[in-house]
Amino acid sequence: MTESEVTPDLGWLLRRILSPAHPAAELNSDAIEIDSDVASRLWASCSRNRLEPLLEDAVVRGTLTFDPEVTDALHRRVAAHMATMVRLEAAALQVCCLLGEAGIDVRVLKGMATAHLDYPNPALRHFADVDLLVQPEEFDDVLAVLEESDIRQKYSMRGGYWQVQHSMPISVGEFEIDLHHRLLHQAAGHLMARADLFADPESFVIAGTELRALPAPLRLIQAAGQNVLSVGQDKKSSSDADILLLLHVVDEAYELANSVDLGWLLDAGLSRAASVAEVPPPPSRSEDGPMGRIMRRAYESGQPSVIRSTLLEAITAPPSTTARVLWSAVAPGEDYLRVRGRTRSDQLRHQVSRASSGLRSLARREAT
Repeated sequence: MTESEVTPDLGWLLRRILSPAHPAAELNSDAIEIDSDVASRLWASCSRNRLEPLLEDAVVRGTLTFDPEVTDALHRRVAAHMATMVRLEAAALQVCCLLGEAGIDVRVLKGMATAHLDYPNPALRHFADVDLLVQPEEFDDVLAVLEESDIRQKYSMRGGYWQVQHSMPISVGEFEIDLHHRLLHQAAGHLMARADLFADPESFVIAGTELRALPAPLRLIQAAGQNVLSVGQDKKSSSDADILLLLHVVDEAYELANSVDLGWLLDAGLSRAASVAEVPPPPSRSEDGPMGRIMRRAYESGQPSVIRSTLLEAITAPPSTTARVLWSAVAPGEDYLRVRGRTRSDQLRHQVSRASSGLRSLARREAT
């Protein structure tokens, strides 16, 4: 097969990880040879989307052939990723063990969990940090336990500000670990908090230690949330790959998502992953309630900032934190503003502009 017959892209690469039973799975084992310019563009796209291990796997299996110099450089790059991820896992293991010894239940999320539970080889999933989920009522205890081992939040925030964030970054040596007390961002995270996130865990073992992760339907919901709710550089096709690998639990995921009015989120995540992979999405099973219809409409308008707006989060947040949600939009703390490169007036203008532009877009859509 020659380059003129097929030019590999992210869709081609993602189709290769579909189950062989999937009608759209890429089963062609013929080698595809491409020149260095095409290889460089494909590699750059994979790098942006954290898919370099999947690209290397295609080269190792002989279904994709690069120039020898490009192949050697790709091997070195992926080897460097693997070395970093091993150290990241060691840092996560340290945190999990400290919390476990204190009787605090932890769940490993996202890349590290899917690597070990959903990919045929953990080395195929590239992740740049580790995300851990703890119960919100134990969050202060978690911080206290970690501080005893000189593990602290990456930058300080106004007291209790963690309550209006879905996660808090902490520094473990050279690495960042995100401590979650909600599974998803902002308004979707508040809705998802109604589900029991700590029931029926799945486990994997690292260095002789058992670590717990979410069950597969929740992993699919979080992958869809990462896919849909992330913006800019945070949106990666590694989430598309995670979704495609978890399609076998789509029925269970819809049942759970619909129970908290987030069926629209699964629809959007599955649709995006299918579009990137150039395969048909599974049939929608979403049953939108009032909040789901509002959120779906906002995303279909092309203005995800409406969903992420402070107002919508305040509506979905528990009453005890509503005022804090609103206040945090303009006064999150000096260190937070410094890290973001904003003054307090910048932060106020940013929030007002984001909310008003999103609401204007939604109003225009309603008018038409």
